[in-house]
This record gives sequence, C-alpha cells and structure tokens, in this order.
Amino acid sequence: MRPFTGARARAGAVRIVRDVCRVVNTQLGVIKILISELVRTGYELPNYSALLKIAEKEHEAAEQALYADVEARLNNDQRRWLDELLIG
Repeated sequence: MRPFTGARARAGAVRIVRDVCRVVNTQLGVIKILISELVRTGYELPNYSALLKIAEKEHEAAEQALYADVEARLNNDQRRWLDELLIG
C-alpha cells in the first residue's frame, strides 16, 4: 500500500473524480467509486473529509459545466418557456 500523500496522489484522485462526475450525479456515489479506485490502485485511504473535499469541489465543477452547456443550447423561446414554468 502506498500512502495517500503529496500532489501526485491528490492529482490522481482529482482525475478519478472528474471522470466519475461525468456519469455519477451524487457526491456519495462519487466517493464510493473514488474509494474503490484508490484501493484498486494500492493507496491507503485518506480520512473521509479529504475525500469529501475533493468530491465536493469536482462535483460542483461538473454541475456548473453541465448547467452552462444546457444554458448555451437553449434558444430564447425555450428560455421563456422555462421561465414561465418557474413563475407560474
């Protein structure tokens, strides 16, 4: 087992989480997969708060990117229709 320390270990975890966030939409699901991948690749598990911080940050970034992508694809009529759904 390798200790989960240093920039290389953290960068690897971030890379895993970024990939997972494309298909998993809950932080708990992301953390479960991250734990599995860390174990599979031979890392000791860091404390839960370290995993949570990575998952929260990358999950938020993935959600923002998805929102921006959807928003960019909407035309004015679709935006107006969505606004009406929220208002009325």
